[in-house]
Amino acid sequence: MADTPYLPSKDRIDRENRRQKVNEKTAFLIIKGMPEGTEFGVDYKHWRVGPKFMGLKMVPPGVHFIFYSAVSKQGTVAPRSGFFYTFTEGEVVCKDWDTTEECLRPSLNSLGDPRSIEKSLADYP
Repeated sequence: MADTPYLPSKDRIDRENRRQKVNEKTAFLIIKGMPEGTEFGVDYKHWRVGPKFMGLKMVPPGVHFIFYSAVSKQGTVAPRSGFFYTFTEGEVVCKDWDTTEECLRPSLNSLGDPRSIEKSLADYP
């Protein structure tokens, strides 16, 4: 029996092509270091951050409201903070969590290709 090289199926290729087109037309918001349990939201949707959360993918171009509330170990929620941001097609916005001030700051390091952490990025609602 001869070994056959792996050939991706047409469906898999189509999925990858669609994903690439979506990534080119939408934006990424990368958030490094946001503590687990922090309340985080965009526009009308919010949730508590889990251990693998690193931001959002598939953010449509346009103005969006990004907001968050730090949560203490006892479960006390801090007042909500946030900002408006105008995303453009294919943009990658990187923010770092400032543990002292409990807020997001512009990141000093770029991430490179956000697809490398895609499994840790939540879909835009």
